[in-house]
Amino acid sequence: MTCLLASNVTPRSGTAVGLHRDVSEAHRRPSRRFAGEGAAASGELVGVGEFEAAVGKARSALDAVRDACKTWTVCREASKKPANDRSQAERWAVLIQEAYALFSGAQHDDARTTEHFTWWLADAAAAVAAAAGLLARLEDLP
Repeated sequence: MTCLLASNVTPRSGTAVGLHRDVSEAHRRPSRRFAGEGAAASGELVGVGEFEAAVGKARSALDAVRDACKTWTVCREASKKPANDRSQAERWAVLIQEAYALFSGAQHDDARTTEHFTWWLADAAAAVAAAAGLLARLEDLP
């Protein structure tokens, strides 16, 4: 099964560009299936100009990655070390957690911080692409 994971309408041409991924394996795991569907929905939202909603959906899609990789626990331990001393797994965990934190700004309007976030086409496209890439990486992990 192929799923649209990222979609972008280019402002100059008005044409849609998509990133497709075979997600048949993801459908064997309910949380990963939901994540793949969330990534697809976020791509569709970008295509219709709903940039903040797309970033929020990309954040939701990262839940499966965070759960599978235990990123909260790994990141908490990694933050006690200088960045140069972190393992590859710790660096991935930090990246995933930071992407999740950034994308959370689209779902929460916290006083004096995220309430003033503005999401543009490039932001939404990058968020969707990041989520899609991290989901693809998750499917390839042993």
